[in-house]
Amino acid sequence: VEARRVLEAIDAAMAQDGATLLTADESADIEKHRDSLELALETAVTLELKRLIRALEEASEFYVARRMDNSVKQALAGKQIDEVDV
Repeated sequence: VEARRVLEAIDAAMAQDGATLLTADESADIEKHRDSLELALETAVTLELKRLIRALEEASEFYVARRMDNSVKQALAGKQIDEVDV
């Protein structure tokens, strides 16, 4: 279940803004980890799935941070400091 959630989350994120926030090499690296996890789902080896989930999460940490930064930047665009609710 967790592996499917991780795959769905990374697929949705990359479909939304992967092309704008990732270089081709970064995207390929995340895809490599994603594909390894999906392949492991077919064999359903629990320890291997956990290792691959962690590997995909580690490989995409920087991307998650970029997405968060981008969301904050979009939310604050054109606003004065006194207009921002903290």
